[in-house]
Amino acid sequence: SVEKGANALYFTQHFTVDKNGAHQIDRISDFLRRSGRTGFLAVELRMGTGCARKAHIIPWDELHSRFHDESSLKYTVEEIRTYPLIERKSGHYLIEPVKWRDGKRLIE
Repeated sequence: SVEKGANALYFTQHFTVDKNGAHQIDRISDFLRRSGRTGFLAVELRMGTGCARKAHIIPWDELHSRFHDESSLKYTVEEIRTYPLIERKSGHYLIEPVKWRDGKRLIE
């Protein structure tokens, strides 16, 4: 929750490592590669009471590349906001992968 002071999505804190030492991002990346699927990470930003929740979608291949970039340990809230917003209707998120495939970021 951003309201509670979270200012980033950390690869060490917000993902798991299994008993064999394999990181969750690598395990999911391996599954996606072997299955031929396209993956996405949905990140919901909770801004606090009275503010609507917003979720953004990060293409998995970008997440995987970023995870293996030794100079990067996290995604900041500001960086997450540059990714496509997941639309909501009647309080529910609309899952529309066709819109996300391009992975277009909102760079200002």
